[in-house]
Amino acid sequence: MEGGVGLPESVVRRFEDDRGPYFVIWRRDGMVARTSDGAPEAPYPGRVPTPPQKPEGLRFRDQGVFREAIVAGPGGMQIVVGQSTEADRGAMRQLVGILVAVGLSVLTVGLFAGWVLANQIVRPVRSIQRAAEAISETSLERRIDVATTHEELVGLARVLNSVFARLQAAFERQMRFTADASHELRTPLAVIHTEVEYALSRQRSEEEYRAALETCLRAAKRMRPLVDSLLTLARADAGAIALRLEKCDLAGIVRECAELVQPLAAEREVRVDLDLQPAELTGDSFRLTQVVANLLTNAILYNRGQGGVRVDLRREAREIVLTVNDRGVGIAAEHLPRVFDRFFRVDESRSRGSGGAGLGLSICRSIVEAHRGTIDATSQVGVGTTFTVRLPVGDAFTS
Repeated sequence: MEGGVGLPESVVRRFEDDRGPYFVIWRRDGMVARTSDGAPEAPYPGRVPTPPQKPEGLRFRDQGVFREAIVAGPGGMQIVVGQSTEADRGAMRQLVGILVAVGLSVLTVGLFAGWVLANQIVRPVRSIQRAAEAISETSLERRIDVATTHEELVGLARVLNSVFARLQAAFERQMRFTADASHELRTPLAVIHTEVEYALSRQRSEEEYRAALETCLRAAKRMRPLVDSLLTLARADAGAIALRLEKCDLAGIVRECAELVQPLAAEREVRVDLDLQPAELTGDSFRLTQVVANLLTNAILYNRGQGGVRVDLRREAREIVLTVNDRGVGIAAEHLPRVFDRFFRVDESRSRGSGGAGLGLSICRSIVEAHRGTIDATSQVGVGTTFTVRLPVGDAFTS
């Protein structure tokens, strides 16, 4: 064929499939010399320069639908061999679809598994939450059931139960404190109310009015120490006990207190022995006097007739140690842990008879702790009781 190009049939058969590669051959003058069956219209390569960003001899047409290689032939001919990328693009779209479907499936399964796992983890936490929410001031005895709690949360449940127990104990102490304070104030207030009401019920003589006022004064005097003690304890609870810090000699304070309680000791035939070493420290002398006087008074009141009290004061390293030992009735083991509780009395009848409200040792503990010290008690029934106060000295307190 004139102007034709002779190609072996074996080569031509390779390009007969419409979905396979194709070729187009141009003569020097730009006329098409021969094309394979199903070849798309293609521009003459001599008129369409290859884009600089593409490799030399390659081009893409129709937004990448066709991918073609350009080869120079004999006699100035141009040969373009190309192939449609639709099959590849379709395969890529199919692959993307498969990947998206698989990704969504994995995401769905992961979310579901995460939801199930989260529920398993959160369920015991919610159980603990419900148990904690059920605890109120009217049901403080409730606790989290450790036996049914997930093993990873048993420790947390036990800690919470311990916190709830402490809260219950504190709340019960507060209730007892309020009830006891009300009881202690009720009697003198009733006396004042009765006397005033009686005096105002009709015209009285001057002597009768005076007698009523004196009775009210005695009741008020009885209330004042109790109110002062309650105020001191309230300040201690708020951490606001005001200390007037100064250099003071605890030995001198003990001697003064021993002289103050000597009439009471003589009345009860109790001997007070002192063994004091010099003990200077930084503290509030007024508050420390309260502590020593209270301990000595208790030691005398709860002693036997013709008994004895021994007071020792010594310095150990960076501490001053004060011990007050009586040879009295002693305190039972079940009562000893509560001797510093407010309004607690080992012997109710004797305490009320002596005018005590059961606040003295609580105040002692608050004052000693405000000085960054400690106070504790040991006792044996029928033998006696020993109170030990330890106070820091020097920089140990101010640091």
